[in-house]
Amino acid sequence: MKLKVYYVHAFTSEIFGGNPAGVVITDKSLDAEGMQKIAAELNLSETVFVTLDPHNPTTFQTRFFTPLTEVELCGHATIAGFYVLAAEGFILDNRPRFHVKQKTLQEELDVEIIKTDKDMEIVMEQSAPRLIGKAIDLERLSRIMGIEKEDLGIGEYKNFKGTLEPGIAYTGLKDLIVPVKSLEILKKIAIEEEQLRVYSKELGVVGIHAFTPETLRNNTAHCRNFAPLVGISEEAATGTASGALSYYLLKNKFVNLEKDEEVKLTFEQGDFMNRPSEIRCYVKEDKGSYKIKVGGNAVIFINGEILLREKFVDKGK
Repeated sequence: MKLKVYYVHAFTSEIFGGNPAGVVITDKSLDAEGMQKIAAELNLSETVFVTLDPHNPTTFQTRFFTPLTEVELCGHATIAGFYVLAAEGFILDNRPRFHVKQKTLQEELDVEIIKTDKDMEIVMEQSAPRLIGKAIDLERLSRIMGIEKEDLGIGEYKNFKGTLEPGIAYTGLKDLIVPVKSLEILKKIAIEEEQLRVYSKELGVVGIHAFTPETLRNNTAHCRNFAPLVGISEEAATGTASGALSYYLLKNKFVNLEKDEEVKLTFEQGDFMNRPSEIRCYVKEDKGSYKIKVGGNAVIFINGEILLREKFVDKGK
């Protein structure tokens, strides 16, 4: 059996930038063992498997695997997957702007594809956002991150008069959002991976999404993401965590949102890995709740075929 496979750089328009993701396109349902083996062999932070349905050409089943395990949702792999679907003709729609559906293991989410003369942006709907109230041990967290306890948290910053403290946010995956005081501190973070694995399990999070409002390119924040629990030491662009960070900033009033207004937040990430990335988040209030979308560009780096034995086809599908 032959499967289409792509190596894609997501949240960038430049080769060698952004966050690499694997994209596997199939018209047969693969079993979890086969998908996990492929993801481990590709050895990228995430690989998305997209199943085509000829009877429903605008809805795409997606499953996401790190080299170690399956996860419910992945932002940069979604951007990569739907970029491939649109760019390689798997979606038969020539309009400059249109919507399709992503069916994950948990829910069905909207994906918007926006084409311009020079580029294409993929914008994906996030799960209903929420903050999760758990006590965070700041002494332990600072030891895990290799920085001082006093480096954690942000007090007044420009027009912001409140305080930002570490907390857990969710828009598809649970992330420990950790504000630090400066770019210098963000850069010197050195994670104790085994300690973070243990603490991530205790908190029920994927990992740490650290940020500072000091930026290199006049954006909303500069970020770093660490998720060794799922096999990711650090990644260059993290879509779901950026969605979670957007909600965290909104609920802590670092970002103000007027009624019926959509706010665009832009996060930079990956510079300390020599893979600069840009993640765009769109936040809007809708009938008392918040809608968060995450968008970005992508570029295909490699495409080819995987030759897979039929034993990995899910016979129940």
